[in-house]
Amino acid sequence: MSGFVILQVLVIAGASYLNTFFPAVSTQIFTVLLLLITVGVVWFGIQAVGRLEIVLSAFLLIAIGTILALGVLNIDPNQLTPVFPSGPVPTLSVMGVMLTTFISGLYIIDFGGDIEDPGKAFGKILFLNTGAVALIGIGVILVSVGIVPSDQLANRTLRVVTSEYLSPELIVVSAVAAMVAGVTSNIAILSMVTRYMKATANDGILPKWLGEENKHGEPKYVLLIVGAASIVGVFLNIPLNDMIQGSAMGNLTLVTVTCVTASRLPSTRPEVFETGPLSESKYLSRTTVRWFSRIAAVVLGSLVVSIAIESPTGLQWYLLFVSSGVVIYAVQKLRGSVDVDAESVGEAGSVSGSD
Repeated sequence: MSGFVILQVLVIAGASYLNTFFPAVSTQIFTVLLLLITVGVVWFGIQAVGRLEIVLSAFLLIAIGTILALGVLNIDPNQLTPVFPSGPVPTLSVMGVMLTTFISGLYIIDFGGDIEDPGKAFGKILFLNTGAVALIGIGVILVSVGIVPSDQLANRTLRVVTSEYLSPELIVVSAVAAMVAGVTSNIAILSMVTRYMKATANDGILPKWLGEENKHGEPKYVLLIVGAASIVGVFLNIPLNDMIQGSAMGNLTLVTVTCVTASRLPSTRPEVFETGPLSESKYLSRTTVRWFSRIAAVVLGSLVVSIAIESPTGLQWYLLFVSSGVVIYAVQKLRGSVDVDAESVGEAGSVSGSD
């Protein structure tokens, strides 16, 4: 699903900008080009990715700050009121889509094996990342609906908004920012997806050959398959809104399952609370973890249901990928290839630990 939907969603805005500068080349071709760049960067390993991300992220923050600062000055307050959804289902659907953007920083945990002193680093990284993304996301929404009527934003990118108030010179800056934002986000996502798939291949849930690495330590066949799937997805012309809703359902379902698993942790792994890293915590007691995880699972589940009601087409795409995954797992299970170590389930950094 990451290759087919999520990766292309994140580079469509940059491709749309490029199309305005070079109309002879379609948005689809530019989207494919940006996807190939993403796969090419990740191919050379996590260290190369980290160095490039630092440079690109610094530029991106400056560009976003400029775009939002000028956008706030052009907001028409009268256009903000009709934007808020009416009714519980549309409201929960919007909340679900927004939440998937804000919680993306949680996946940094899967890079634990590559971060020096992760115990100290994670708290700051998660707080700053989630907070910054939330503020930027809210700012982009306010600027978008405050400048362009909300009924004109469906299946459109930020280019439609910035073209209303930025000078030609700054349009170029926003174009580069959109490309950088898409590529850097995709680099992070693809780096995590390859680790997930390599771990599942090592456990036999996916065919073993998918875990084979190139000389840079990256699963080469996974990268090629995900890259090819993303390119195929580009030419299917799936509506942008359906892609966003479908990917949101996938992300929220993953976090919901994580919460359900966490709610069982006090019963399945009591030693974690007795002698493990949580034994000295004042807040993460068995009762707290169990009930907060259950409540979170119920809330997240309601968001998934609301998105499914609001976007039947997005739900169909999501179910297609889920059913494909179930079939693959069933085949591997029948072949006797699945070999998951029950003792390792639930251990911190278990995904990254396989690297």
